[in-house]
Amino acid sequence: MRSFLFTLTLYLVHVSCLKAQTDSLAAKPDDRITLSGFVDAYFSFDIANRQDRERPSFIYSHNRLNEFTINNALISLKYAGKRTRANIGIHTGSYVLSNYASEPPLFQLVYEANAGAELAKNLWLDAGILSSHIGFESAVSKDNWTLTRSLNAENSPYYESGAKITYLPNGKWLLAGLVLNGWQNIRDLNSNKAIGTQVQFIPSDRILFNYSTFIGNEKPDSAKQFRYYQDFYASFKLSRKLNLATIFDIGWEEKPGRSGFNRWHTGVVLLRYQFTRQFATGMRAELFRDKNGVLINSTSTNGFNAKAASLTIDYAPVNKVLFRIEGKVLNTDEAAHEQTGIQTNQSVILTSSLAISF
Repeated sequence: MRSFLFTLTLYLVHVSCLKAQTDSLAAKPDDRITLSGFVDAYFSFDIANRQDRERPSFIYSHNRLNEFTINNALISLKYAGKRTRANIGIHTGSYVLSNYASEPPLFQLVYEANAGAELAKNLWLDAGILSSHIGFESAVSKDNWTLTRSLNAENSPYYESGAKITYLPNGKWLLAGLVLNGWQNIRDLNSNKAIGTQVQFIPSDRILFNYSTFIGNEKPDSAKQFRYYQDFYASFKLSRKLNLATIFDIGWEEKPGRSGFNRWHTGVVLLRYQFTRQFATGMRAELFRDKNGVLINSTSTNGFNAKAASLTIDYAPVNKVLFRIEGKVLNTDEAAHEQTGIQTNQSVILTSSLAISF
């Protein structure tokens, strides 16, 4: 059924694209329709745990082991008018099957589906299924400095459903407010709505600061436990070839009965160095602390605590083709994998990827 729906959707996008081309002569000069796509094929294995077939449940991207598969195959159709815009994207892959598992089957295919209008000069209203306003790393691997995602990115929203108003007073500031169905869910899970904010400041073409927030109830109506989340990141172009990014996120969620708060936090540092047009490398170090298991369940008395480091090497032989290989070490306070009669709290993962975009 899923493959049929995916094929049908591809066909509809193809027909829409052909129609757009046919109607292009009648369209206004400012109207623009763009079709794009992305495929990320990968193979990954754990040196210390060769019998595992998939990574722990808190890993969503590149999470299959010892098999060739697709992390994300995406096709997008974008419309941009003078004061209107719209996006529709459909996708499939191991990332989709894992991260969208709780969504209805048809919604699992939707990467984004939104429409927007300019209410006043530089003031936009967009509504539908949107990319998350939280986080430095996205679901599209080619746009990230490292191949796999940080624990911080994997356990904060990649997507959201709701309405977003954005104001761009000038080239340096972005101000946004959102009303959402919740914390990374398309279908609402209760009668409450969540709210979010985003402030981005770009003082120069070398520096970017971002501060995003989320407030919402992520439990059934009978057990309201509000979640408060703050996301800080900054990126710096240190030289023509060297870039640095730092991330710090912290969250609180009310305990049952509203008897206080459970807290978690994470910190990430990333470096990217562009040797030549074809070769680059990305490095990441991170810490993740979730003592009370708000986001990641744990059997440890200290909750979920992890640290990880990764090194990615990029090779772009031609335009729009990217080959990547990454080594990653993940340490947790509890066993993240299990072999026959053997448990370990360390994973040493090698992942290779071939990504093509158009």
